[in-house]
Amino acid sequence: MSINLSEQEIRDLTQKIQRKAQARELRALGIPYSARLDGSLVVLKENLPIVHAGAGRAALDPASPNWGAM
Repeated sequence: MSINLSEQEIRDLTQKIQRKAQARELRALGIPYSARLDGSLVVLKENLPIVHAGAGRAALDPASPNWGAM
């Protein structure tokens, strides 16, 4: 399993093909990334604001109340 997104996954996430447009979209989404010397982008999966296995919606929105605790 890779720790970073593939080029296809970055295209799917940003809905952009060109690397500069992908970088612009990642910045707008607040997702940290790095650029390699060849210009390709590196996005670590741990930096994505997604629900990971075993986590629920509360993991995305810590301000939401935990109704299950009542």
